[in-house]
Amino acid sequence: MYRLTKSIILYLGIFLFGINTLNAQSLSPAGHIIIPDRNNLDYDVVLQNAKTQINFQQKKFNGNTLHQTADGFLSIDANYENAPATIYFYSVAGTLISTKTFPQCINLQLSEHKNFIAFYSAGFIHSINLKTFDEQKIIGSTLFAINNQGELSHINTNRTVIYVDDKNIQAPSPIIQLINNNNTWYYICKNGIYKYADATLSNVYTPKKGIIFDAEIYNNNWYISTRTKSNTQYQYYLNKLSNFTADTFIETKTYARVFAKVDAPENIDPKFNNRTNETFKNPMDYFSTSSYQAIGNSYNEIQEYSPGSTYLHPGVDLFGDHLENVHSVKSGYVKAVLTTSGDYHWRVAIANNNSSTDSSQGYLYAHLDEQLIPVIVGDTVAEGEVIGQLVDFPVTGFVHCHFARIVDKGVTWSGSWWTFDDPLYYMSNFKDTTAPVFEEAVAGQKFAFRDAIGDYLSSENVYGEVDIISNVHDLINTFWKVDVHRIGFKVNPINVPTLIITDDYSFDFNMFNDTYFNGPYVQDIINTMYSRDATCFSTGNYNERAFYHILTNSNGNDTITAFDSDLIFNSATLPNGEYALTVWAMDAAGNTTVDSMRFTINNFVGINVDKENLFSVFPNPTNGMLTIQMRENKTSALKVVDMFGRVVGEFKIDTVNHSIDVSNLPNGLYLLMFEEGSSVKFLKN
Repeated sequence: MYRLTKSIILYLGIFLFGINTLNAQSLSPAGHIIIPDRNNLDYDVVLQNAKTQINFQQKKFNGNTLHQTADGFLSIDANYENAPATIYFYSVAGTLISTKTFPQCINLQLSEHKNFIAFYSAGFIHSINLKTFDEQKIIGSTLFAINNQGELSHINTNRTVIYVDDKNIQAPSPIIQLINNNNTWYYICKNGIYKYADATLSNVYTPKKGIIFDAEIYNNNWYISTRTKSNTQYQYYLNKLSNFTADTFIETKTYARVFAKVDAPENIDPKFNNRTNETFKNPMDYFSTSSYQAIGNSYNEIQEYSPGSTYLHPGVDLFGDHLENVHSVKSGYVKAVLTTSGDYHWRVAIANNNSSTDSSQGYLYAHLDEQLIPVIVGDTVAEGEVIGQLVDFPVTGFVHCHFARIVDKGVTWSGSWWTFDDPLYYMSNFKDTTAPVFEEAVAGQKFAFRDAIGDYLSSENVYGEVDIISNVHDLINTFWKVDVHRIGFKVNPINVPTLIITDDYSFDFNMFNDTYFNGPYVQDIINTMYSRDATCFSTGNYNERAFYHILTNSNGNDTITAFDSDLIFNSATLPNGEYALTVWAMDAAGNTTVDSMRFTINNFVGINVDKENLFSVFPNPTNGMLTIQMRENKTSALKVVDMFGRVVGEFKIDTVNHSIDVSNLPNGLYLLMFEEGSSVKFLKN
């Protein structure tokens, strides 16, 4: 498999963007400081058995990002949009010494002597001693640094407070970066650099123009990138500082800002006028009125890139080309610029509103090239403005922007946001003409019937309580299989096609998703929507994709709860005979496929259906009132149960003739169950 090495990518970028020297510090086109020989680990990342592997100097490492430490190497395997992340620790010879797994691994940093690391994970900053592998953690944010003694300093980004040496110090302005050099703390604010010494914070540098955008230390010299901003461009300036006294100008770069046309039409298909949230254009193909965007993964699709580690994909993967522009779909405020692993996982989060206390919806753009992100936290961006370019993702043919609608709150966002809404459903210029495809769920059957103990039944002999399972996928302007947007089913007797016993909406892939902070809800959804047994095994990775939906695990609304996973299709509530099962699936563009099959209900040992004629019901069928005539005048509790085993009504019978109102029930077949065990069916039409 072909892969670019990190060094080739660097040289290619230098050639493309006119950086005229490889031996001097310089600016990327988006104002980031480039120090060519800062990291000499020219490694390859390849895909092996659906997992990424690093090849470096005849050694092999797990993961996708490699760092050299004081006594060896460490690699990070956080190649996907899920938690957890695994850190592998190796000797100089490449022997695996230790492994640690965390919910997240955001903004990993090494101490100056490379003997400690620190990173953010789910509300905590973790630090690890690379000699002893002892671990500590403190509550913190994604803005931190670690020194050679393993001591941390971090920022409360919501209150702009510095935590250092057990002290809380108010920062003079928003801090964008922390650096520890020679065990001295430096805080890079937009308006200057501040040094912490003798329990005092003092200013050591103020930019001559604009704000500080980036800072690096190399060979005891400081390199500072400052930025000015106009309505049409960013202007970046690189200066070299010696002891914060001599300020030597090196170069400047102009970054032209790209904006959307105010009168650009959204071209919304009328059939989607009932959307409940704001629409937007494709961030990868913003100026097109008809964007046939190729999709690599759909929203809330099951993912399993590490065996047994499943999650729901919290967004959509929009295929693109290396260095392709990514546009902000709405005007807003930059709340996060961070990485969940390394070079390939930089992302920008932009909120619609700039509230520090209330939640705001916003948008996430991931897998950007860090050196080509022109914005920092606190910036404002316009609708349609370019906010980055795609990184050369380490899986051949899978360069993409991971895009999601998110919600969070705070001055800055830490990466633990909720996602919600299928972005393709709200993407106004998105086009797709290919409908979903049903495949056989089991050999010889379009759909499968699984009983309560996990055995699969023949469609010619269905009995008792069963799950109904489908196998469906979609192809969205590419050959990669993805999941659908909505799915549902109905059942009717073969001899009475117009008699719809049930017509249920199973799943809508629009639900909230807490994958980004490894919440419990995502696993509940997986266990409810997807079959994962040996016969109908749902999975999703680079080599294998199969989406087996348990259609009956739904109470008919678009909210999934733990209760849904207990629901079933109760064939015992129906008379024996032949029935038609019809299943429909729709993608986000509205393309719909309907497929069906016959099945036979044959309940050999049925329920006790009033064999002793203890009561009768009439009229049956009924469209409203149902009279129950008891043979004896006695009090009895009565339940009305639908064909999924759900109790939809409870009554107390205390007269010989008692009427109950069932007009509010959907049309279908129901079971009246008396507390002494007798039962009888009735039809609501």
